[in-house]
Amino acid sequence: MEEKPGKLRKTKNDNGNTGAGRVLDTVKIDQKVVEGGRQAGSSSGREAKAARKQEPGKRESAGETTRSGSSGDELSNTGTRKKRRLGARDVVASPPGGVGGLASSIKETRLQARMSVQGFEFNKKRVRLISEAVEMKDGSESIVYWMSRDQRVQDNWALLYSQHLALSHELPLHVCFCLVPRFLDATIRHFGFMLRGLEEVAKAVDWEQARSSLEVDCSVKEVDWARPGTEAGLAMLESFIMERLKLFGSDRNNPNRPALSNLSPWFHFGQVSVQRAVLEVRKCSSKYLQSVNSFIEEAVVRRELADNFCYYNKNYDCVEGASDWARKTLQDHAQDERSHLYSRAQLEAGKTHDPLWNAAQLQMTLEGKMHGFLRMYWAKKILEWTSSPEEALETALYLNDRYELDGRDPNGYVGCMWSICGIHDQGWGERPVFGKIRFMNYAGCKRKFDVGQFERKYHPEKFTV
Repeated sequence: MEEKPGKLRKTKNDNGNTGAGRVLDTVKIDQKVVEGGRQAGSSSGREAKAARKQEPGKRESAGETTRSGSSGDELSNTGTRKKRRLGARDVVASPPGGVGGLASSIKETRLQARMSVQGFEFNKKRVRLISEAVEMKDGSESIVYWMSRDQRVQDNWALLYSQHLALSHELPLHVCFCLVPRFLDATIRHFGFMLRGLEEVAKAVDWEQARSSLEVDCSVKEVDWARPGTEAGLAMLESFIMERLKLFGSDRNNPNRPALSNLSPWFHFGQVSVQRAVLEVRKCSSKYLQSVNSFIEEAVVRRELADNFCYYNKNYDCVEGASDWARKTLQDHAQDERSHLYSRAQLEAGKTHDPLWNAAQLQMTLEGKMHGFLRMYWAKKILEWTSSPEEALETALYLNDRYELDGRDPNGYVGCMWSICGIHDQGWGERPVFGKIRFMNYAGCKRKFDVGQFERKYHPEKFTV
C-alpha cells in the first residue's frame, strides 16, 4: 500500500501520476460489512469525477476500483522545542485509546443496514472503474482496490463496491496503495500523518521501512495535537459535536474561542468521511440549527465549490485563473507603492511589523493549523507586502502547502485565490494595491475579536527553537 501527498495538478498522465512509487503491500478484506449506513447516492456524483484531479484525502470521493488482469492507472496524493504545549487551549487533542459512543453508534448503524455487503445496492456514480473492461475476464484472479484519496476502511464507497465484486465473483480483494519518496513540497509533517493513519488500514506492513524510504524535508516537524487515523478522527468529530458545535454558528470567526471542528487534517487525508461528519452533525439540528447549517455550508457547499474550481480551471493556482475583473484591477494596481515589502524568508519567519500576522504565521508554522478567519487576513496582507500579485499568490501557496497539515488542498488553493484574486467574490471599493479586491486590515480584526489575546498567546518569546 502506498501513496503520496501532492498538489492538484496533472503531470505525466490524466490523473497526476508521476509514474514512480512501489507497492508496499496488499490487504485482504473478508465478508464483514466494512461500510454501512445510507445507500450510495445521497451526495453529488460530481465528487467521483472531481477525484480524478485531486490528491487523496481532499474530499469525500468514490476512490477507485480495478479488475484483475486489466490495465489501471492511479491518482496523485498525497526541530522545534516549545516552552509550553502548542495549541493546548485552542485545539482539542485526540483522546488516548479508543473513541467513545460515536464510534459504537456508527458501528451499530452499519450492522443494522446489512450484515453482508452483498445486500447493498450501489450508485455507481460513487465509483470509478479504472479498468475499461465491461465484464470480468475468464481466469481473473482477484479484485484490486487502488486506495488513493479515501485512506480508510469505513465509509469508503469504492472499497465497499470492490468488496461486493470480490464476493460476487468469489475472488480475493486486494487493497493497493502507492507511496513515492517525495512529492512537491510535502514534508515529514504531511507524510508522517498520512503513513501513521494508514497503519490503521493495514497492520501487516513494514511501516518503518516505508518511512525510511522517504526523501522529504524533516525540518517541518510533525505535530502532537492531531493523532492520525480514523479512530482519532472520529474522536475529534465526537468532541466537536459534544463540546464545540454549540459555538460554531456564533464564534467560528473568533480565533480565541474553541469553536472549530479541527477536522481538516482527517478530511484532507481521507481518514474521516466528510459525509459521515455531516450525517452525525445533522443529528443536532434541533439543538444547534445555526451551527449545523453553518457547518454543512462549509463542509459541503464551499468544499464542492473548491473541488470544482480546481477541477475545471487549469489555472486554479495562479493569477491567470482569476476572473477578468480581478485580473484587470490587480494589473491596474500592480505598480502601486507598498507601505512595506518583505521577502519570502522574512514572511516565513514571521518577521513583519504586524504582531497579529506574525502570531498567525507562528501558529501555522508550529501547529500545522492556522485559524480559518486569520487565513484570510494572512493571505491579504501578503498581497499588500509583496511586489506583485503573482509573487503574493506564489508565496501564500508555498507557506500554506509547506506548513498546513491540509496543504495542497482545493480549499487551500481557493482560499488563497479568494483572498488575493477575488475568486467567488465580487468587486469592492477601489483602493491602492488591492484595487477592487476585498480589503481586510488590523483595525477590522480588532472589532471582531480580542487581537491582543491572540498575539499574547502566540508571541515568539513564548517559544524557543
